[in-house]
Amino acid sequence: MSFGANTGDYYRKNILFPFFEAYLRGDGNAKLPKAYVFETGTNVWRQYASWPPKNVAAKILYFHANGVLSFEPPKQEATAYDEYVSDPAKPVPFVNYVAQTVPQEYMVSDQRFAASRTDVLTYETEVLQEE
Repeated sequence: MSFGANTGDYYRKNILFPFFEAYLRGDGNAKLPKAYVFETGTNVWRQYASWPPKNVAAKILYFHANGVLSFEPPKQEATAYDEYVSDPAKPVPFVNYVAQTVPQEYMVSDQRFAASRTDVLTYETEVLQEE
């Protein structure tokens, strides 16, 4: 999967190597941020001095009836629940076809097909209006 940036090289050179230098060799001069994050969509590596970042406000998502997920709490006390039965002999597949090996694209494949299974629960928000 191309993210429009050479993520593997960046990770090895700027994150992994300095980490090993700091913690395996004891290089006290290594200046590592608390967190590195690759932001998909903008294809930019971000560095944060704390995690979670200080300028981020926590938001709570609430479950509602019929698979709805919302930032608004339910209007009445919820007594409903969702459930499913998991069968380890029939695991949820990660691709919608039979494969002998793990396909390269499994991490970025469209997995909506799994939502039709009785052992998978899905919840969805309205279209988000901000990042």
